[in-house]
Amino acid sequence: MSRIGFISPFPPIRGGIAQFSAHAARALEAEGHEVLRVPFTRLFPAVLLGGRSPLEPGARPDPLAILDAVNPLTWRRAGNALSTWRPDFVLAAHWTMPVAPSIGVAARRSGAPVVGLVHNVVPHEPIPGARATARWMLRRCGAVVALSDAVSRGIRDVGYAGPVFVTPHPAVDHFPDAPERGAARRALDVADDRPLVLFFGLVRAYKGLDHLVEALALLSASKPDATLVVAGEWYQDKAPILRRIEALGLRGRVRIEDGYVPDHRVPVLFGAADVVALPYTSGTQSGVVMTAARFGTPAVVSDVGGISAQVIEYGSGIVVPPADPESLARALDEALDPSRNAALREGAVRLSGERSWSRFARTVLQAAETL
Repeated sequence: MSRIGFISPFPPIRGGIAQFSAHAARALEAEGHEVLRVPFTRLFPAVLLGGRSPLEPGARPDPLAILDAVNPLTWRRAGNALSTWRPDFVLAAHWTMPVAPSIGVAARRSGAPVVGLVHNVVPHEPIPGARATARWMLRRCGAVVALSDAVSRGIRDVGYAGPVFVTPHPAVDHFPDAPERGAARRALDVADDRPLVLFFGLVRAYKGLDHLVEALALLSASKPDATLVVAGEWYQDKAPILRRIEALGLRGRVRIEDGYVPDHRVPVLFGAADVVALPYTSGTQSGVVMTAARFGTPAVVSDVGGISAQVIEYGSGIVVPPADPESLARALDEALDPSRNAALREGAVRLSGERSWSRFARTVLQAAETL
C-alpha cells in the first residue's frame, strides 16, 4: 500500500478538474492505497470569476482546505502539512498557468517525489509565460501521467525529458441515470420530434460556439426545426453570438442556459439531446465527451488534440475539421439520422464501459514506481 498526497482542487470547488480529482482519489483508494487530499480554498482571484462563486451551488467551503493559489503564504504551509504526513509520493495536478506555482511549491515542500497529473500543458487560450510555467512545473516531477497522446506530445514539446505515462480520460460515473427521453424533453419543454443539439460546459472563445451557430443555420435546409441548447457559464462576450443568432433568424431555435450546471441538471440535458457538439478550435482531451458517453449520447467533435481520438476508437461520434461550419452542419445532419444515431449511441456506451478508473489508478502507480 502507498501513501499518496494528492494536490488538486476537489469539490466543493466547482469544475471538471475538481470532479476528476474526486474520482481519481476514490480510484486510488479502491486499489488499496491511502490518499491525503490537499484541496484548495481558492483557485483564481475573484475578478477573474466575474462575481461568480467558486463553490458548487449551496456548498460550504472545505474546512480542511488551506491551499490558496492566490496567497503564497499558504503554499509552504500546505507543503509542510503534507510533509508531516510523510507520503510515499505526491500526485500533483497541472492544467493551467495561474494555479501551477502554488501546486509546484507545495509539492516540492512536501519532501516526497512527485508524479505530475497533466490535464493540459498550457491553457487553450494563449497566456504569456504559460510555456515557461509549464516547464517549471514539470521539472519538479520525477514522472508524469498524461490524459491523452496530445497532452504527452505537449509535455515533450516544453522540454520535459522524464518518464511520461499515458492513460485515457476514464468514464464519468458520478451522475445519476438520465430520465426517459420523453421525460427529459418535457423537462426542457422541447417536442419529442424536434432534433436537439447540445453544447455543454464553459463557453470560451476556443470552443467554437460561433461556428456551431453558423452550422445550425446551414442545417436548416435538412432539419428546419433543429434546436440548439447552450448550457454553461459564459467566459466570452455574449453580444456577438446573440447578434449572429438574430441575423441568421435563429432566435427561436437557440436556447441559452447561462450559468453553472448542477449535477442533477446534467442527466436531463444529455438525456434529451440527440447529439452533443464540441466544435473546438483547440483542445487536448475532453470530459464532455466522456459525460456524453456516460449517457449514450453521440458527439460531433473537431479534429483537434486528443478529442477526436476519444470518439474514433469506439465509433461514438463524428469528427470534422475545426472552424468549418459547412462540415459541422453535414456531420450534425448525419448524426441526427435515426439509424446513424443509434449506431453512434452504441459506440458511446462502449466508450463509457471500457474506460475504467482502475486503469487510471494502475497507471499512476506505474509512474510512481519509476521515481
